[in-house]
Amino acid sequence: PVVENGPIIPPPLPELKELPQIAIVGHITKLRRMLDAIEATDVRYEPFVTHVRQLAKEFHIGMTLIGLEALLH
Repeated sequence: PVVENGPIIPPPLPELKELPQIAIVGHITKLRRMLDAIEATDVRYEPFVTHVRQLAKEFHIGMTLIGLEALLH
């Protein structure tokens, strides 16, 4: 997928696997902190982080999980 600020490049697999686990329990603060850390590691992850943040902001946790799970498969 592509968003306004570029293609969505997922973070490395360990982080990508942890995000759904955090989202499923509804720990939004921890999710935001992890997204901040991912974004700080490489500017290429900014579109991914922006997309997931927007879903979380709108409380679309189900959509967040579906999107993250799709990237894992």
